Formats: sequence, structure tokens, C-alpha cells
Amino acid sequence: MNQKIVYLVLDKINESMKTVKKELTKEERQANIDRLIARWKASQEESRRETEERVKTPEYQAMLRELRKKNAARGIIIPEL
Repeated sequence: MNQKIVYLVLDKINESMKTVKKELTKEERQANIDRLIARWKASQEESRRETEERVKTPEYQAMLRELRKKNAARGIIIPEL
């Protein structure tokens, strides 16, 4: 008897935990895709902008000069951008 009660309670818990997913319309799917692409493009642009800002910092420029010196001593040339 106790085992039956436990199973009934577990079944009720499982039912309450299930999420109901509705099928998306073609327009809703396309809107999701468009939002995903827009977020990706914004992320790429932010990453590009941060990289450009970082390259302009004095610390980065000093590190790059030091790297060029070391590579020049080894015979490796890094072109100026």
C-alpha cells in the first residue's frame, strides 16, 4: 500500500515537472533565427571594437615593439599594420 502511494506521488511530481512546448509557427521560428543572428552580429562587432581599442593601448604597443625586437634578432619580420 505504501509503495503504491509513493508511486502515485512520484507520478504526480513527474507530471507537474513536464513542460509543454508548443509548436512554433514559421514566422516565430524565423523571428528566433533573426534574433540569434542579430545577437551574433552584435557580439562580433563588440569583439572587433574591443580588439581595436586594445591594440591602440600603450601597453599593447610596447609589447608589440618588444616582440618585434626579439623576432628581428631571430630573423623573423612582423610587418607593420
